[in-house]
Amino acid sequence: MFKTRYRVVTDRYLGYEAQVRYWWWPFWIQCGYNTHSSIEKAVEHIKRYQGYKSFVQKPVMYVQ
Repeated sequence: MFKTRYRVVTDRYLGYEAQVRYWWWPFWIQCGYNTHSSIEKAVEHIKRYQGYKSFVQKPVMYVQ
C-alpha cells in the first residue's frame, strides 16, 4: 500500500515507456521524459531512475 511502484507499458511512439506511481499519488506518471525501443532499455531507465531517487531497488511490473 505505501510503496512506490514502477512499470513498463507500451506507447504509440517508439514502443515502451517507463512509469512510476508514488504511494501518495493515485496516478501513474512517466519516469522523466522517456520512450524506448525495447523492454530491456525501459527497465534500465527505471533502474537509473531508482538509483537517482533512492538506493533501494523496487520491483518492476510489465504491462502490455
